[in-house]
Amino acid sequence: MPKYLAGEIIKQLREQRGMTQQELSASLLERGHLSKIENGKIMPKKDTLKVLLERLGYNPILSMDFFLGEKEAEFQSMVDKIEGLLKMRKTQEADVFITQLENNEEFMKIPPNKQQLLYFKAGSKLYKNEDAAEVLKLLEGAIKITTPKFREEYIPKYFLTKTDIAIINGFAIVYGENNQLENAIALLYRLKDNFDNRFMDNESKGRHYPMVIENLTRYLTKAKKHEEAIKLCDVGIKFCIESSHMRLLPRIVTNKAICMYEIGDKEQCKKLLRQAYYTYEMREQFDSMQNIKNYVQERPDIAFL
Repeated sequence: MPKYLAGEIIKQLREQRGMTQQELSASLLERGHLSKIENGKIMPKKDTLKVLLERLGYNPILSMDFFLGEKEAEFQSMVDKIEGLLKMRKTQEADVFITQLENNEEFMKIPPNKQQLLYFKAGSKLYKNEDAAEVLKLLEGAIKITTPKFREEYIPKYFLTKTDIAIINGFAIVYGENNQLENAIALLYRLKDNFDNRFMDNESKGRHYPMVIENLTRYLTKAKKHEEAIKLCDVGIKFCIESSHMRLLPRIVTNKAICMYEIGDKEQCKKLLRQAYYTYEMREQFDSMQNIKNYVQERPDIAFL
């Protein structure tokens, strides 16, 4: 993205999305500042440009790698490490990097960085099964950095960043894992509506939409809303295949299999579990393979191994 085109492109995308300058700049910068960016009078900082692009529905990683200076690249490397460690539930190792960034004034003075760090702290506490109220407090503090007047019922109308989406999904997980299933389901439906009703590039949607569908179908299954979950599993399976974002496909297939068993279709359940099992095997996700083995061992009427 050449410098002299940045503001012009932002303006064009904003107008294509039907967004006002006030909506795009909310809680990030003054509307007049955005106007100067769009008119080419000033160049946005990298972190500002990143948030603007995410709110416009684009993945900034695809177009902004060259914006990283040496210090920014160092910060991004640490953020990537934390994200990877948390995905593997290595919370103690992640906490070391979280503390390092938290003590770095240069990193923490940038609001999106502070927001991401609060989200990481919440995720670490969640995976360690610490107090749910403390996790929610961290998530609330994080979402209010970009949306000070955040309300769950307005989620379908918000212009969300990648971190916003992860935070809202975090709220749903806390609700769901503490048996507040209706709250979790309602929140995830609102997040799904946000995806369905606004523009988002395929790469960005592919990173987040399957996650929302997987969590939503899992909590619908817990709530014994099996027919509803099956329909949404089909939506998720179709999306994963058509978009070639396959990471969460076997989990969605497993959710559908469990629902099929609950409504009495054991043959379809067996077929779906077989598909999920061997997909996990190809990806060397042995813990997930073992989970399916355990499920089948408790139900000899669907044994396939």
